[in-house]
Parts: sequence; C-alpha cells; structure tokens
Amino acid sequence: MAYNANIPQPADKLSTSQPQILQNFQALDTYTAIDHEVLNSAKQGKHRRATFTTQAAPAAAGAAEVGIYSANGPVSAVPELFINKTASQVPFTESLKNTQGWTWLPSGIMFQWGAATMVGGASSVVVALPRAFPGGILSVVATPNTLPAGSYTDNILAIVQTDVSHVTAYRKTNFGTACTFNYLAIGY
Repeated sequence: MAYNANIPQPADKLSTSQPQILQNFQALDTYTAIDHEVLNSAKQGKHRRATFTTQAAPAAAGAAEVGIYSANGPVSAVPELFINKTASQVPFTESLKNTQGWTWLPSGIMFQWGAATMVGGASSVVVALPRAFPGGILSVVATPNTLPAGSYTDNILAIVQTDVSHVTAYRKTNFGTACTFNYLAIGY
C-alpha cells in the first residue's frame, strides 16, 4: 500500500479523496507499526525495538548532537552499533571476547586485557596489546597469577606505558623463575 503525498487536491471532493486519505492513514499505520507500539494503546509513542540499517559511512552529527547508527566494525567487519559524538565514532558493541581481548564503553573508553609471561632471568617484558588505543592509555594494572619459587617480592610488578599499543612490565629482580601475569589496560 503506497502513501500518496498529493492527497487531497484543492479541487477534490471528499467522496473522491476519502478512500485515498484512508489509504494514506493505513500506509502511515503500517509504517509506524515497524518497531513501534500500536497507536491508541497504553504504550503508544514508545518503541518495541530499534532497527538500524548498516551505513557505508559514519552518520554525521551536529556540534550539539549525538547520533546512533550501524556500520561495519573496523576490526570485526560485521554490523556494529556506533555512537557518533561530534568528532569521534565509538564502536561500542565491537569487542574481542578472548583471553587477549578488548571492548568499548559508549563513552569512548576502551578496556583491553590479556596475559603475558616474563621469562626466568628477566626483569622486564614488553607486552603487545591486542589492539592499539586510538587516543592514548589512561591506566594499566597487572596481577601475577603464578607463585614464584623464591621470594614473593619477585612477583611484584610495575607497568609502564611504552606507546599506544605496548606496555612494559617490570619486576623487582631478575629471579630465575618465570612470572606469568594478567593485565588490564584502560584508554581511549
């Protein structure tokens, strides 16, 4: 059923245009019934869900606007939900749920996590993050997950940002036992 935007015409009689007007109301009802609650119901004006078509390019948002749209994720290459906050597009449904992974918050904050091992005899190791932070790293923490054969102080770790895609983990001494640890990096 097609919507006719040219109804009624100035010279139309109601008896002539009434069926076309009714057809337009039916077309509008069909149109709004997709994703919306039924008109004249207790929930009218509300959405049952929101369906987004995948955009080829980021949806533009004005200076005082926020846009939500669907586009293929830059890493996942499948449709993801994005928030466009003026100058930045945040793929807040895109993530890598793995032992070495990452995810976004709608605010644009990104979490990355993983595990690494500092070999015996070493006092530092450079860790490649699962993905480079687009803007920068805010914080990185590490938690040892192995018990050392010697002193517990050997497993006290310090983490220093190397660049947006690497961090360096240090331990107190270059004890002969390997040290395995988990890390959590927060950035944007």
